[in-house]
Amino acid sequence: TFLKGQASIPAEADALGKLLLIKNGHKHYSLYHLSQYVDGSYRLRHIPMWLSVIPPLVAILLALIFREVIISLFVGVWAGAFIAGGMRIESFYYFMLSFLEVVQRYVIEALNNSGHLSVLVFSMLIGGMVAIISRNGGMAGVVQAFSRYAQSPKSAQFITWLLGVAIFFDDYANTLIVGNTMRKVTDQFKVSREKLAYIVDSTAAPVAAVAFITTWIGAELGYIDDGISGLPGFEADMTAYAIFIASLRYSFYPVLTLAFILMIIYLKRDFGPMYKAEIRARKTGEVSRKMSATEEGDLEDLDPVQGAPLKWYNAVIPVALVILMTMFGLFDT
Repeated sequence: TFLKGQASIPAEADALGKLLLIKNGHKHYSLYHLSQYVDGSYRLRHIPMWLSVIPPLVAILLALIFREVIISLFVGVWAGAFIAGGMRIESFYYFMLSFLEVVQRYVIEALNNSGHLSVLVFSMLIGGMVAIISRNGGMAGVVQAFSRYAQSPKSAQFITWLLGVAIFFDDYANTLIVGNTMRKVTDQFKVSREKLAYIVDSTAAPVAAVAFITTWIGAELGYIDDGISGLPGFEADMTAYAIFIASLRYSFYPVLTLAFILMIIYLKRDFGPMYKAEIRARKTGEVSRKMSATEEGDLEDLDPVQGAPLKWYNAVIPVALVILMTMFGLFDT
């Protein structure tokens, strides 16, 4: 706490180089970085709260300008590490120190986290499964089966939404499976890739957020337990899962998003750039922008091998097994 402009802070070794949240007046907190000079003196620098928006802005702007997501994210994290390190600009050494901090803490240590690794491994395995069922003709068989029911752009979009709701157990799997499965169907009816991406993305996370059994459940229940234990004097007579179920009535965003997509599909209403993309696709047949990074050349590797039988069950059986095994794992753990 500040007293006459001076902060009384124990200069312990484990506090050096860290961010400190210090009470500065009644109900007012400020963020400071504590460091030590070579001569033994201490440096306490104020870190304005608004600087927290700089890293995501840097990442978003670089991604929009250079269309390189991974590098942009890395630079954004680097900017955040530089700010969290006290923004020491008196030497190039501290600038590079923040770079090493990103590599050590936010890359290497992050990969040493079992939760992070499980997401990476799961995504890689799902991606591998999608590639296999694409090459063995299963995906093409599903496209043929759904093509019977998709008789117009409207019905093609509705089937995409329906599949997005059906594959509820994980948002990553939802995006990979539904996006790759319905791409050729929506292309056939001249639905823009922008619209397909919107429908897939806006069903994947919302349905995973409100479903009873998903890969999100473990993390959500952990957050609820941590929140309950952090409330002094609060004694819950409900389990974390019961609290989660009770809170679903307040999940306004996921429910309204799923309903909003249906409304857009049914009313055939699009807005802004999405409207322009749909007009382009309907009139010219160009489902992707000419300068888009998702041109067909990058997707030829997912075409069925020559002579592969186009059977829908070659795709449905692997996906069904993933769903069943995921639900079993969630129930068992």
